Amino acid sequence: MKSQANIPWREVIKKEARCLDEYDLGEVQEVHSDFVLTQKGVVDRKWFKIPKSLVHEFDGTKLYFACTYQEASEYSEAADEERKE
Repeated sequence: MKSQANIPWREVIKKEARCLDEYDLGEVQEVHSDFVLTQKGVVDRKWFKIPKSLVHEFDGTKLYFACTYQEASEYSEAADEERKE
């Protein structure tokens, strides 16, 4: 896992986000001090609020998170609940 200090955070905005198993987490919308917010879909939107501590690497086009599809789903549920409030 790369150090978070080596990730060019400004460059990840509007880039693809994926789990290591290639599950699509959508596009990075925002980067906060302790999490990254992604959005999947345009009409039927799904949000993911994923801890920065799970960032595995950024290859210049995709930001990879060290999580599974199931873990990503939990982060989606949390993000969706916050968005409804």
